[in-house]
Parts: sequence; structure tokens; C-alpha cells
Amino acid sequence: MKFIFGAKPKAPITNFTRLVQLGERLGFHSAWIPDQTFFPDPFVTLAVVASHTERIELVIGVANPYTRHPVQVARAAATLDDHAPGRVALGYGAGNRRELIVPLGGEQEQAAAHCREALILCRRLLDGEFLQHRGPHFITDGVELEMAPHPAVPLYLAARGPLILQLAGERADSAVIGALLDEEALAWSLEQVANGARKSGRRLEDLGRMIWITCHITEDAPRWLDHCRPSAAHILAGAPPGVFAALRLSDRFRDELKAAYAEGGSEGAAPLVGDDLVRRLMAIGRPEEIAAQLERAIAQGIDEIGILVNAPDIRDSEEAIQRFADEVMPRLI
Repeated sequence: MKFIFGAKPKAPITNFTRLVQLGERLGFHSAWIPDQTFFPDPFVTLAVVASHTERIELVIGVANPYTRHPVQVARAAATLDDHAPGRVALGYGAGNRRELIVPLGGEQEQAAAHCREALILCRRLLDGEFLQHRGPHFITDGVELEMAPHPAVPLYLAARGPLILQLAGERADSAVIGALLDEEALAWSLEQVANGARKSGRRLEDLGRMIWITCHITEDAPRWLDHCRPSAAHILAGAPPGVFAALRLSDRFRDELKAAYAEGGSEGAAPLVGDDLVRRLMAIGRPEEIAAQLERAIAQGIDEIGILVNAPDIRDSEEAIQRFADEVMPRLI
């Protein structure tokens, strides 16, 4: 079982370095840094972190095919792997439409097709290939990384919708299922990954199966459920119809939530998201409650658990991963 944590870095990046150092001491397998908005640059931050850690895997979680060309992503990942050999992985996903892609003049169109082409190009570049490629979304017209090949850099693909989940099963080293702790929704997600794996002659067991969730260990669940309600609304607002069906949510609810989000963002849609629905997407509560949720996910086939530490400051983040390591991880090993 692999345990992973991620957090948004805040300036100064020495604080994030300190957090990853703590995670390494606590036995976490990987530290993820998102590339979702405009906080300190993740690739630069990971280079600093790599210089001050020894064992922990460092992952961009995740880059997207709209704001970063896959050649630049592969080049950055290969450079990091030169600096910290065997400790770098690359996470890909469709990105954050509202806060990142649209403000830069883009649109989150044909997400699965963009991710497929980007993932293939990254893999080929990391394998050391010279590319003459003109695809529907990207051009690499005589491109080759000017460094040694890096074929061992793992590729994670983060997904929630069926097409990208299937793509993860087909192409990625690990499928990252985002914010679907609900048993029926998780079963549906793993089925999509398995369907994709079969397309490339693989089994579900041939790739990593990770669940990525916001996690708050707390004795004051009502407070944190309320705090996380806007984040849950944000997750649902970007979800395709299949996710709502897997969560047993009506088309009417889906349309109302998306309309509220379009008008008022996460805060505007938050009142529509009840406590039970937040709990189906996130792990919030006492250590034994969170462990029980994760035990069910493991029983369904999950073999990597990633937690997003969405804490107000560095001390809260340190406390969060410390409590997870002390009070949850031992119950799952």
C-alpha cells in the first residue's frame, strides 16, 4: 500500500520543502504538488524540494494539456529526474477550467483527446524518441529532448469522467480516481479503468489504482464539512453526467448545481451540497472513521491512497500529515 500526500505550495517555498521533509520521515511514498492555479511554480518548487530530500517520490499532480505543451512538461520532468534519479513522476489531468484554463484564454474542450495525445507525446519523448508529429491538438515538428532518455518516469493520469478513466487504464502507469469515496461510484470508476486496460491487453491489476481525496482528521466534523462544501461543489460542477449517475444524483440536481456554479462559483453552489454528499467525496472525521472509509476502498481494489492537505497554513498541514501517519496509516497496513 502506498500513501501519498499533496498540498498547494505557498510562498516561501521553504515551507513546502519542510512539509515534504516531514512526509519523508513519516513514511509517505510520494509528495504531490498541483499545477492548478497561480501559486509558486510546481516544477521550480520540486527542484528545490529534491535538493533537500533523499527518498520520497516527487510528482507534478497534475499538469494539463491546455496551459502547458507536453514537450515542455516532458522536458521539465526529465530535468527533474536528472537531478533526483528515480524519484520523479509525472501526473497528467484535464486541469482546472474555471480558475486556470479560462483565465488564460483557453477552454476545456475534448479533454480525453487532449490528454491522450499529451500522454503519448510525453511517453515517447521520455523514451528518447525523435518526434515528427502533427496531431489534432499538438505539433512536435522535429523535436527531441537534448538529454538522456528517461523511460522509467511513471505517468499518472488523474480522472473522474469515464473517457479519461478509460484512457488511464489504457495508457497510464497509475490511474488516479479523484474524489469518489462512495462505494458505488468507486466501483463504477474502477470498471471504467478496467475497460481501458483491456484495450491495451492489460488487466486492472497491471497498473496502480489510486484514490485522491481531501482529508481532514477532526473531532469537529460539522465545522469541516461546512468548510469543504464549496470544494465539493467545485468537484461536482466539473463532473460529467456519468459521475452524477454513479453517485445516484438526479439530472435535475446536476442541472441545478451546474447552473448555480456558473452564476456564483463554488460558494454559490455550495448550499446545494449536503453533508452526506460531501462525505461521499471526501474523508472528514475521526481517525477510525476515515480508516473505515479507506478500508472499504482498499477492499474494492485501491492500492494507492493520496490525500490532499487543504490546511490554512504550514503548521496545520504538518499536523494533518502527522495525524494521518500516526492515526490512520497503521490501521491500513
